[in-house]
Amino acid sequence: MSGNLSFTLVIAAMLSSIIFSGTAIAGAKDSTAALPVGGTKEMTTYKAKQVKIGQYKAVFLESAAVDTKVEKTQKVTEFLNELKGIINATIEKSLRDTGRFQSVTSTKSQMPTSAGHLVCKSDSVIIFTNFDKARFMPGYGDGKSRIIMVLSIEDAQSGEILLKYTGWGTLYDDFGQSTIDKLRVDIADISGYFASLIKGLPD
Repeated sequence: MSGNLSFTLVIAAMLSSIIFSGTAIAGAKDSTAALPVGGTKEMTTYKAKQVKIGQYKAVFLESAAVDTKVEKTQKVTEFLNELKGIINATIEKSLRDTGRFQSVTSTKSQMPTSAGHLVCKSDSVIIFTNFDKARFMPGYGDGKSRIIMVLSIEDAQSGEILLKYTGWGTLYDDFGQSTIDKLRVDIADISGYFASLIKGLPD
């Protein structure tokens, strides 16, 4: 039994090495909030080869997209609306804190018209799991619910993705205040890391 387990672990490690060597960048670029691409932060980060962030002086922040597969009751809808507000505010603050842009706004009329700018998009999903069922399903995250959050910046004119990052965190299995409090921490961590990637881009 232990020999079979060891063999399985070795095979899994080999497959993981193959999957994440050379293909992580493509996976990160195509990632969605439906499923995380997995692996380290480097594996879930895509950067365009020729990025010159210095030419962009402004960022337009699109309203966050949030969703869950749970039935949209009034409580769930209110939860998602509150979550959207938290995400929008947190990302806007993170972008401002980079110090790389003269303008960061979610109001189109405030965007400068004389120069090219970036568009920041965020797509998040809350996946709630049933502990009684999930614990019997291999690879289902040990029954832990999670937020999956995909952040990207794109050239507003060409639509080219310059930077994309998929992050996630675990959370409680309900729609209460404790879950919102946990999400604030995860969203700040994910947005903060994304902002650090922007700060590190060349001019």
